[in-house]
Amino acid sequence: MLDVSKNNEVFNFISMLGGKWNIPINEEQRFWRYLARAVEQNQQTGLIYSLPFRTHMPLTFDLDIVHAKKIDIPDERMSTLVMALTETVIVVTQVDCGLEVIALRKPEPTQSKEHYKNGCHIIIHGVSVTLEVARTIRENFLSLEAVTDFITEFEVIDRNELLDERVSPLGSNGLLMAPQRKPGREHGYHCFETFRLDARQPRDHKKFTPEEGRQYVLKNMSHIYKYVFRDP
Repeated sequence: MLDVSKNNEVFNFISMLGGKWNIPINEEQRFWRYLARAVEQNQQTGLIYSLPFRTHMPLTFDLDIVHAKKIDIPDERMSTLVMALTETVIVVTQVDCGLEVIALRKPEPTQSKEHYKNGCHIIIHGVSVTLEVARTIRENFLSLEAVTDFITEFEVIDRNELLDERVSPLGSNGLLMAPQRKPGREHGYHCFETFRLDARQPRDHKKFTPEEGRQYVLKNMSHIYKYVFRDP
């Protein structure tokens, strides 16, 4: 265990199992090592990061894809949402170079009460945004024809639920960090693709199977979630 203090006022991590913790930046690398070890040993941690308010926040998105029945979405089609959202970010921010896109997803839909849900986390390094800009990105993305086609093809129930407004920078919530899994779930999120952008052109495009993507995240957590400990 890391020697950290529980604190109800100052914290940067919340556990879905209960408790809040403040991990100091000088313990950053040890924290990532310990978390990776816990995941590899199948220990439940359920850690969600909590970011302090900043005028400009890192660019992270939580896609909640809700259906009335169980529907599997191939990586290739999920990737169309990633590319559409990335293109929207470029158009709104006018930043088209030096971006790194990391896309993570559930390996299969999960059942929640009356619905089934596919999920995707998209993290974009290289740009930070205000709340106003984040809202513009969301509005423009949801109005795209490609998104409408995706909603129709996969029978998505609610367009407005597709891009979660509760998750930073749209809201105040952080993400459950992959490859952890929610309590009671068999699998966590894995990385299914990464790429860099240079003049709007994807470079170093890598695609992963679920197990490859899980291992990729385990080895690169400190990079994927680097904005947790320092301003982007």
